[in-house]
Amino acid sequence: MSHYSHRRVRPGFTLTEMLVVIGIIAILAALLLPAVNRAITTARNAAIAVEVNQLATAIEAYKQDKGDYPPNFRGTIAYPNDASIFLRHIRKCYPKIDQSELTTIIDFSQTPPIFKTAYQLDEGEALVFWLSLTRDDPRFPFGFSSSAPTSGFSLKKYYDFDQTRLHDGVDVATFQSYRAKFCKDSSYVYIDSRSYDVLTTNFPSVSNNQSPSTTPVYAFAEDSTVQENQIRPYWSDNTLSAGATAAKDRLKPVNPTTFQIICAGQDGDFGLLPTDITNNTGPKQFMSGLNYNAGDKDNITNFSNGKTLADNVPQ
Repeated sequence: MSHYSHRRVRPGFTLTEMLVVIGIIAILAALLLPAVNRAITTARNAAIAVEVNQLATAIEAYKQDKGDYPPNFRGTIAYPNDASIFLRHIRKCYPKIDQSELTTIIDFSQTPPIFKTAYQLDEGEALVFWLSLTRDDPRFPFGFSSSAPTSGFSLKKYYDFDQTRLHDGVDVATFQSYRAKFCKDSSYVYIDSRSYDVLTTNFPSVSNNQSPSTTPVYAFAEDSTVQENQIRPYWSDNTLSAGATAAKDRLKPVNPTTFQIICAGQDGDFGLLPTDITNNTGPKQFMSGLNYNAGDKDNITNFSNGKTLADNVPQ
């Protein structure tokens, strides 16, 4: 006698059922994607904030070692190319420097002395220069002079830069700036407090709709000809003098006696308005928490406490 096994055959999914399942998956993906993107953005911001803090700690280590914060190769209000701040720093921190080393960097025939073009680093390059390129040779701490030895010294490293993220500067090709993590092609910028005023010399009086009285002066990240790389230090919203004419005199700069490290954020845009709001002429806007635009709001700095400027307006 033959025995037949009877198995129940289940039909496959119908086209309608498959479309329903695909639709549900698409809806779930659409709901989850913003949350995933937010999580990625938050994680990247945290990584940027950690690195900004490490760079700030390295600057403090330099100051602890040398007794002074490094300058960012800016001059005074009267002479934007004045080397006096740099000279004061060198004489204090490198008192045994050889005169040939100085004359290679500075043109002493000018009054006041000015930087020679090849050695006027920008604010992105200055960060890498001071934290990783000075020598332990007291006579030739930079190795610029033709008399400087080519061996028998080591570089003083205050920060271990990732070599793959160093970028040759456009303005001074000899030096490099440091690409920020997750921030497109933008670099970190270091602004010494002694240059805050010179970087705001052409702010108009009270209203941003007035024309500047002098040639605009900005900090730079890599290329001074690109507006997105033109940067200014930040001021807080704290009022110092309500009756002052200039905005920079009415408000208080952030970190007034130390420095600012600025990262452009994940959009790669430092965010300062390129021109006057009203007539597209004039200086970039005075940057305090009163008038941040979208580009500024995702910036991360050494004074925003691990957050973006939108989440922590400087006080």
